[in-house]
Amino acid sequence: MIIKNIAIVIILLGVFINGNAQKKEKLASSHAFKIDFKLPTAISNDVFKAFMSGLADVDFAYQYHFKKAKIVANLGMKYTYWDIERSLSGGQLIGGKLETFIPFVGIGYRNDFSEKFFMDFELKGGYGQIVSLGESCSTPYVQMARLIEPKISGYIKSSDLMYFSVNVNYSHMNAEFTKDNLCVTNFPGFTSDASKGFYQYFSIGFGFYVYLPKMKQ
Repeated sequence: MIIKNIAIVIILLGVFINGNAQKKEKLASSHAFKIDFKLPTAISNDVFKAFMSGLADVDFAYQYHFKKAKIVANLGMKYTYWDIERSLSGGQLIGGKLETFIPFVGIGYRNDFSEKFFMDFELKGGYGQIVSLGESCSTPYVQMARLIEPKISGYIKSSDLMYFSVNVNYSHMNAEFTKDNLCVTNFPGFTSDASKGFYQYFSIGFGFYVYLPKMKQ
């Protein structure tokens, strides 16, 4: 519900800004807001890959474009949601969820191929919470972790101030998914080594890029 509401707000914001810009003859500035919706897939930590299903990887950010240098700088927040529902030997069903809340900064390179299409490559870094809650837990299990994330995006013009994007990123967080995340004594069928390895995943999805307008010179 939260993700859906954010998407509606950003779309309405883009429509309003674009319509207002056309009436007052405004142009795109170097300032923009963007939001990305992606589907994450775990690639590291055997237990994490086996138990968790990625449902959402959402980035919301402010971006400034240094046009002459073709450099972009970002400041934003990352939210991910993972779900678990798995049957173990003996018929036991484990359920739960895992969420991340990580503020980040980023820098990247942007190449404008034409007025209607551009691409950028970004490198993000952040530090925040990984919050797990299993059915056996009385309280959430919280981990603090650093995020490193390279990302590549392609943008297609939709209107004077809005672009749609396709995004691919690789995320690395320096914490491990273990039995403590779900408050269980062990994971049947897995050795203790199966929980070794930091959180790592790929995400692919789409997004919206909305310029803030400026008055025409």
